[in-house]
Amino acid sequence: MLRKGSFLIFMLVLILPFTLGSSGGSGCGSGSIPDTEPPVITSVRPCESHRWVPLDAVISFGMSDLVQPSSVTSSTFIVRDQFNQRVPGTISKGGTGATFTPSQPLSPNMGYSALVTRAVKDDSGNPLGQDKLWYFGTGPAGTGTWTLLTVDDRLLGDQSFWTGSEVMFLTGGKLDFFNPGTGIWRSGATGGPPGRISTTVWTGTDLIMWGIPEQSAITTVTGAIYNLASDSWSSMAASGAPTSRGGASAVWTGTEMIIWGGMHLVDDAAEFTKTGGRYNPATDSWSTMTTTDAPISRMGHVAMWTGSEMIVWGGIGTSDPVYIYSKYLDSGGRYDPVADTWTPMRYSPPYEMRGRDAYMNTKVVTTGTEIILYVDNTVDWSFINSIYYSDTDSWSWMSTGPYHQYGELFWAGNALMAFGDAQSQCYGDRLSSIRYASLYYPDTNTWGRTVPNNDPDFHIQRGSVWTGSEAIIVGQQYMNGMKTKIYKYTP
Repeated sequence: MLRKGSFLIFMLVLILPFTLGSSGGSGCGSGSIPDTEPPVITSVRPCESHRWVPLDAVISFGMSDLVQPSSVTSSTFIVRDQFNQRVPGTISKGGTGATFTPSQPLSPNMGYSALVTRAVKDDSGNPLGQDKLWYFGTGPAGTGTWTLLTVDDRLLGDQSFWTGSEVMFLTGGKLDFFNPGTGIWRSGATGGPPGRISTTVWTGTDLIMWGIPEQSAITTVTGAIYNLASDSWSSMAASGAPTSRGGASAVWTGTEMIIWGGMHLVDDAAEFTKTGGRYNPATDSWSTMTTTDAPISRMGHVAMWTGSEMIVWGGIGTSDPVYIYSKYLDSGGRYDPVADTWTPMRYSPPYEMRGRDAYMNTKVVTTGTEIILYVDNTVDWSFINSIYYSDTDSWSWMSTGPYHQYGELFWAGNALMAFGDAQSQCYGDRLSSIRYASLYYPDTNTWGRTVPNNDPDFHIQRGSVWTGSEAIIVGQQYMNGMKTKIYKYTP
């Protein structure tokens, strides 16, 4: 135990060095240790090797420490094109980095380099440990024009159809119609299913829905038909219908709706299925489908009508119906409803499986003669897209283009339009949601993109339709409350 005099000396020993240090004294208590550690570059934009940089992009870097503004100059932060010509622009700096803004838009289809030299310093005067040099490139110049048609308080679902003069939106059992020519909204008859049904087809005159309504208390299958001319709902025959299921596909052949695949309950256990059914609205009747030579049981697959056959591909499934043994599939089949026969579909070109989600979120579009499979790989942001030729049962690769995570796509007359959260090959380098919508031309196996003038700026995408001459794109944005915005793209 310390005695009273010892305690006083002990307290002086603790306090004295800090008192001297705070008053400018010298010695071991005269302040913090000087910062002599060199800073490092922690981020760059555009990211390294990004090949689809927007033409109006800015170039920036971030450091591990606060930057010394006077050290960032046109001699220490340099941008050049592929011909080694310096790109003119202005530099803004502050915080932990700096941004270079080109005086003019970048050139299309051009390679660029950006250099941050070791002369750049942090706020303690420490230079970078080494130069930072990275490369990126731009894509083609944009084409077409965007026009904002309306901003509305309606909150719409993600199912939309083109009737010939209006966009029809299906939100649960509620119908809304928008005329892009006049900007007029109207409502359709009520009385549809209470939730979203993914297995829905538009026949040109009727909307046919069959399945289990999502986000509702209903757990059994529901069927309903909406007739545009009479603005009325009617029920579908239940006799002979397929078993209740989720994750099935649906196509319209011109006379029938074909339901196939999915997951259903067998003795209270969930199992994949390779069964299906065909519904004829003219006779309000169902007919069965053969399972002989059908693809293995699956759900979440894509399906497309070619004009004479239904083609299914991908999804999650297994030759063993038990769910726990499921896997992502790279197989499919072709179904002829006239002959009621299945034909195996040739596998896609072999390539390394890049993670368990490599076939997840595959989307499909038909050009009329080919089927384009657009693969959304959420593991490493790779995009492995293929074209399937149904007339020859053969495949070919698509040239590398931009990757749109969770994107929508449709056939836009002479090109595939893909849009969504654009990602580069560099993980997490996100571009604006839809601004740089991409166009793929199968005849030349090349990519283009839309011009970013008055471009959409959605937070949530809500569908798209092709009118025959224009694309109508629908989304939602938070603007003092969530608003629906509708844009028109004219090629």
